[in-house]
Amino acid sequence: TAEIIGEISVPEGAAHAAMAVTSDGRVIASGDRSLVAIDLASRSVLWTRRFTTAQPTPCAWLAVSEQRSGVFCGNLWGSIEELSLDTGTPTGRRLDPQLGAVGRLTVSADGNELVAIGAGSPVISRWRLDGSGAITRMIALGSVAADGYDPSGSSILVASRSPAATEWHDLTTFTVWDPEADVAKLRVPGTGQNAGWAGHDALFGLFDAIDRVGYLDASTGRLLDGDPVNPSSLKWLLASGRRLVVSSVDGSVTSIDPGTRRRLEPILHFDGLATAISGNPDASILAITTARDGVSTTRLVDAATGTAISGELVGVAPITNPAPAKPEQHQ
Repeated sequence: TAEIIGEISVPEGAAHAAMAVTSDGRVIASGDRSLVAIDLASRSVLWTRRFTTAQPTPCAWLAVSEQRSGVFCGNLWGSIEELSLDTGTPTGRRLDPQLGAVGRLTVSADGNELVAIGAGSPVISRWRLDGSGAITRMIALGSVAADGYDPSGSSILVASRSPAATEWHDLTTFTVWDPEADVAKLRVPGTGQNAGWAGHDALFGLFDAIDRVGYLDASTGRLLDGDPVNPSSLKWLLASGRRLVVSSVDGSVTSIDPGTRRRLEPILHFDGLATAISGNPDASILAITTARDGVSTTRLVDAATGTAISGELVGVAPITNPAPAKPEQHQ
């Protein structure tokens, strides 16, 4: 049993969502309307910060780092905001996993690491709060990673992101970026859709500069020869850089030589759209996941013959939207 030994009055809507207690007797609590700090010894409110957003429960989960004097609020939309433990003022720092509802937040004993156990996605996200770790600097500010690094790791493909962009098809302006020097190596001519790496120095996508799906030189932006590809194709450049693999809505999967950009036999056929493809280092074995009627099926395939060499793993299929037939123009 529990016994109520005292009460502390706080603003309405300020203490029913999440709560954390510090070692010196402060309570940080949140509700739908406000975030509040309370001193237990004096039973008084230290500060209150009223939320200005229309989103419900903007601090559904919270954690405190006393060592760094920070409060971390996670919301239902994949965003984590840092506020001052002493005043409740936003610091301007955001640590956004962007994976739906943030979920439970905890801080390590030394106060230098924040962990989020996702409620919207089955993901654990970790951040170093002291500036150390694998990621210590930002590059290409104002852009998002469109297709990551090329096989050599010397360039990264980024896309400009406007404030109104919410979907991948909103990204239409691409740049090949030098991550070491943090400068643009090539502004991809015109606009495009679903751009990505097609090899060590080639890009693949639907580009208005050539008015079709095709290949561009990643150093000069000029058109490269290559076999035609269906505009609705999805594509994967294997991690080894030895094969570009494309899938079409008719269930076909085609391997392409990144050096010549020519199709390789055989063309594989499956009962459903291939939604994920990866391969071993020499590209002799492909792991292919297909989706049909809400069912996802994954198997290993001999790339030279198309023969399945493993049993099938069956699960629920993700929602996949094939690439649009024409690049959208944004004013």
